[in-house]
Amino acid sequence: TDKMLAWTKIDNSAGYILRINGVEQKDIIKSESVDISSYLMQTNDKTLTFSVKAVGKEFYYDSEYSNTVSYTKTYTLSKVQNVAFNNLNNMLSWNKVANAISYEIIFNENKVLTTTSTNFDFSTYITDVGIYKFKVRAIGNDDYKTGEYSEQYIFTKTKKLASVREDSINWTIEDERVRISWAKPEGAENYYVVINGTVFNDS
Repeated sequence: TDKMLAWTKIDNSAGYILRINGVEQKDIIKSESVDISSYLMQTNDKTLTFSVKAVGKEFYYDSEYSNTVSYTKTYTLSKVQNVAFNNLNNMLSWNKVANAISYEIIFNENKVLTTTSTNFDFSTYITDVGIYKFKVRAIGNDDYKTGEYSEQYIFTKTKKLASVREDSINWTIEDERVRISWAKPEGAENYYVVINGTVFNDS
């Protein structure tokens, strides 16, 4: 993104000269603005100061330097990558982001959690089957702006149903029809019944 330094036009000027951190630059600027991005990249200084003077045309002296303005560099942290969830230990993990001081997790789109580590134990949050969503971003300090959120990671927690208890199966004959009943395992919605190798579905 361009970073523009601008000033008011001075009559009878042939151009302008910048002074950066007290050092006069050689190039004459022909307009009333300049992109300072290249100057920022040429130094490791965190803060740069700028002032401008007008170069006089024939018969006119150069002006005094303007008041000084400061620009403090800031950086944006990288986007968090490789978010993953381990179903065996309920740990969410991601890659470390350089210069991050902590991380913010958005859990199921509304709960905000923070950590200074690159993983988070969700054992107390994920206790039942369902769909769970996560996004993570790196948090910075005064020198580093907070990064953007990772891509959303979706984890679906499933659970294997218990088998129908053999001792709960009952056979009854009603009007020359055999009726089978059994105790419902927790979470079951429908069943498959196999009789002599033939599968029947009973919802």
